[in-house]
Amino acid sequence: MPAPVRLLARIGSAYVDYLKRCRLEGLSFLQPGRFLAGSAPLETLFFPLSRARSSRAGSNGAVLARRYEAYRKLA
Repeated sequence: MPAPVRLLARIGSAYVDYLKRCRLEGLSFLQPGRFLAGSAPLETLFFPLSRARSSRAGSNGAVLARRYEAYRKLA
């Protein structure tokens, strides 16, 4: 797995952990809920990204945008 993909997987995993902690604290309507089921492969995870971040071709933002669009098509 290339370094940027590993980095995105690590951040995505941290985001899923955050969602799980929120659920343990009693929060609901956590999105995307499918991430809480534990069935999402690390290379498909996406997470919120500041609008200030670029999503130009080849950037991490572009990778996350593609992952999000692929998720939307499945959901």
